[in-house]
Amino acid sequence: MGFTCYADISTLPGHYIFYWELKAKTISDIVELDNKVLVECCCVMEESLCALYREMRSKDGSIGALEIRVVKQGTFNSLMELAISQGAISLPHLSTRLLFASSLLKP
Repeated sequence: MGFTCYADISTLPGHYIFYWELKAKTISDIVELDNKVLVECCCVMEESLCALYREMRSKDGSIGALEIRVVKQGTFNSLMELAISQGAISLPHLSTRLLFASSLLKP
């Protein structure tokens, strides 16, 4: 599984969006998850984040609900190629999850 995260501040309150690229047996296979599974994954992820996040999420309300979006296989490679074509440095040990160009991740 590959992933990256984007802090979406276009909504109030802002929230984090995690993009997951799930690996299937073959590149042509489509990975589909039940909505209930995704909701449970969001809950588990939120519980695993730091106490400050949980406080701002539940008591304070200044952070909205975490969101997970599943992208098709090859998306992160395509993003990396796009970033490199726009001048990003290609380093073999860096992965797509380290891309800081938020314009590449906006929904």
